Amino acid sequence: MKTIVKGTIIAALERRSGVSGMGKEWASQDFVMQEAGSEDKIKFNVFGADNLANYNLKVNDEVEATIVVTSREYQGKWFIDARAIHCQVLLTANTNTNAPTTSVIPDTNPNIGDMPF
Repeated sequence: MKTIVKGTIIAALERRSGVSGMGKEWASQDFVMQEAGSEDKIKFNVFGADNLANYNLKVNDEVEATIVVTSREYQGKWFIDARAIHCQVLLTANTNTNAPTTSVIPDTNPNIGDMPF
């Protein structure tokens, strides 16, 4: 099942990496997103060093993620996996749209040196 979710990254869990039994390096990291306009949260996984570098997700980023949700059975128990197959950062954590803007107005007063103080 594939779904698109928009929201804010509220947690970036520890990145894991290693070498597979076939000798290939792998990397994986879980993120928790709070869906926009609701209290619903989803934990999803980004797999692969290339994907982690390309998406570059950070806490407080606003993101649109395409997530594939799958279930699997292991020893009679069922597990759910949510893996991001595409992420787009809509607004980065470093962008503050409420930050005050300042502008410098040049002083064009030719008598500035005549100030009494």
